[in-house]
Amino acid sequence: MNTSLSRKQCSHRFINQSSGKCLHCGYTEISIESPPPPSPSIIQQEYPLNTTDDNSLEIEHYERLVLMVDEWKKTMTNRIETIYKSKIERLRDEFERKQAVRRRFIAEQNKIETNDIEHEQIQLKNINFQFVNHSAIDTEYTLMAASCETILVHDGRVFKLFDKNLNPLIALDLTTSMRERSKVVDLCYVTYLSTYLILYEQGLWQFQPGSNANLVTQIKRRGYISLTANTKDLFMLDTDGTIEQRSLVSWTFLRRYTKQHLLTDYINDHLLSIRFHTIDYTTLIAIVRATNNRRCLMIYKHFGSNTFKFLDRILFSNINIYTISPIHMSHAWILTTCEKQSFFFLDDKREYNQRDQQQIWFDIDFNYRIKHAIPFGSNQRSIIVRTIKPSQIRLYNF
Repeated sequence: MNTSLSRKQCSHRFINQSSGKCLHCGYTEISIESPPPPSPSIIQQEYPLNTTDDNSLEIEHYERLVLMVDEWKKTMTNRIETIYKSKIERLRDEFERKQAVRRRFIAEQNKIETNDIEHEQIQLKNINFQFVNHSAIDTEYTLMAASCETILVHDGRVFKLFDKNLNPLIALDLTTSMRERSKVVDLCYVTYLSTYLILYEQGLWQFQPGSNANLVTQIKRRGYISLTANTKDLFMLDTDGTIEQRSLVSWTFLRRYTKQHLLTDYINDHLLSIRFHTIDYTTLIAIVRATNNRRCLMIYKHFGSNTFKFLDRILFSNINIYTISPIHMSHAWILTTCEKQSFFFLDDKREYNQRDQQQIWFDIDFNYRIKHAIPFGSNQRSIIVRTIKPSQIRLYNF
């Protein structure tokens, strides 16, 4: 039998490109030049294309990719939101823990003031002012705030920082850092942040002695007129009579209290200024201008809920209230009047319908008129009095 006839002929598919030999049978090609590529017409004849189907497949593939990217975005957004909320809660819990420790420490240092209101009244009745020092101020602007060691005063253009002996430390000019002119409307000192807060009509700045002042970029609304803080949140009053509440930790907006909520029965009155007490952080007093142009006080309770509970409205006879500041005694405040006088105000009773107010007027042997008064010092047994004619800030112990 002829085996050569039955052997399958090699197709020479595996050719060594350098030698031209078939790797299967050893056959050598005469020419190793690659054949010309087939023309597009031949390719189209052998493999006809369906352009409509290919286009629909590409569109379907694109849409699937878009859906996958959208789903990934949604998953990442939810994950980031979860992490953000978790971190904010931890920061808030830590903040409240530190505040509780701080309040216990303050309460231990001031057991007499916080637990014996009658003793507070006796102390204030028998008050004796001792002059310590003074410093001249060349303007009649009255914005002041104080920490335990320093006093920040606005003189109409720049801020001036004084030490506890009323020696000038630095001058701070924020006008060069602002894109447009805006009026300074209020100051306060936040103990937890160890920072002065400077409120302009259209924004908020924070200033920590020893460092630069910084703009709080999260707050961009206009028309602010007053600010105050409790243990964990910042409250800002605007020209519409609305109080805006924000977190002191992150400046995050929390809620808003409208004029209709705050002045339910006195909707035509105008809120001018707000202050929380530094011992009882649930008590807020607002200065209000009534429809007859008289100024009075509105007392509220805020328990961390979504509301302010109205307690009392106090209209002093023949007195218009100009400024109000809490002192380091429970239910005690320093008030100044538009008549350039000043007095201690005690609001003793906690029950809503059994309130007892007392006025203790300043008796200082000096011929001047008071425009502002704030507490000063670690135990706040000192006061800073802002006077005109002569224009000074004066430090007294009592």
